[in-house]
Amino acid sequence: MGRREKMKDQKRTALIEAGMQLFTSQGFAKTTVEQITDQADLAKGTFYNYFTTKEDLLVAAMMIEQEALAATERPVVFALPTVRARLRHVIAWAAAWISQHPELSVVWCIERCRRGVELDGPSGFDQLLLEVVTAGQAAGELQPTRAPQHLTLEITAIIVTYIFAWYGSGLSFDLAGAVQPAIETYLTGALVKGEEG
Repeated sequence: MGRREKMKDQKRTALIEAGMQLFTSQGFAKTTVEQITDQADLAKGTFYNYFTTKEDLLVAAMMIEQEALAATERPVVFALPTVRARLRHVIAWAAAWISQHPELSVVWCIERCRRGVELDGPSGFDQLLLEVVTAGQAAGELQPTRAPQHLTLEITAIIVTYIFAWYGSGLSFDLAGAVQPAIETYLTGALVKGEEG
């Protein structure tokens, strides 16, 4: 990496770090681009060399955060013996982070919906979830008739729906405690046997 590229990378990193510090300390909605550049000790116009909006900065920051968290959790997850145990751990881990960052998590979910969810090149949490589902299919614990990307998308949709419900309720219920049985119902099916037709 040349000197110019290194300086650009340093400025982008400074903006991301400043943005996340402010989002965490005072909230996403209350944080302005000017505050972010002040915190990063950069000119306000510098922000727009890297990001169009503060939502763009949040998406970039969340991708980095998720990659780091997933890398830490991956060995723990795959030390567990079954797909159900792995899913429970992943959901508990994600819910704990979300509970500490409710506003950021909701904005992240909105941005993911607005920008479209990647099926072919997931990263971070999505990649870890995809690996759990793929391993579950390979072990014969999950049916192989559906693409693992589709199962991952559907599990993610359940989680995102509960995040919105939880946030809208004023954080009035245990997120992991609500998501776990919903995923279990999805995996086992809600129909009573013999009532399919």
